[in-house]
Amino acid sequence: MLALFFTVRIQDLVARDALKYALEINYQSILFYGELILGVFVPFFMLIIKKVRESKVGLFYSAVLVLLGFIAHRINTAITSMERWPDRLYVPSWQELMITAGLVAFGFVAFSFMSRYFNVFGHVVEEHEQEHVEAKEQVALSPSLMGK
Repeated sequence: MLALFFTVRIQDLVARDALKYALEINYQSILFYGELILGVFVPFFMLIIKKVRESKVGLFYSAVLVLLGFIAHRINTAITSMERWPDRLYVPSWQELMITAGLVAFGFVAFSFMSRYFNVFGHVVEEHEQEHVEAKEQVALSPSLMGK
């Protein structure tokens, strides 16, 4: 999906004859590069590594980077489209920052709700309960605990 997103972004720039602006070194292109590095390249290369891909922590951090890249894309789009002059710097108001933070918080709450009530992660709870039962059985059958 990340490779597809990157391909679509580049094809969009080519179709609008805007790739030349991305290749210039200025404020807008640096934001564009930061967005791609943060939200596409770093998570993509993280997910290529099997150990990261099979780890809950690795998946979490790569997903967070993708979300941060998405947020950077949205803010980058809003900021650069609102700037009237390239020399003028736009700083979002506190209301815009709070709306963005609220949307991110809503996403975390929605994900938490979905993963809790719709079995997103399969039978993780059942596997954990089985391990707990097996551990109890081992403790109960252990000769060192029976006084021998």
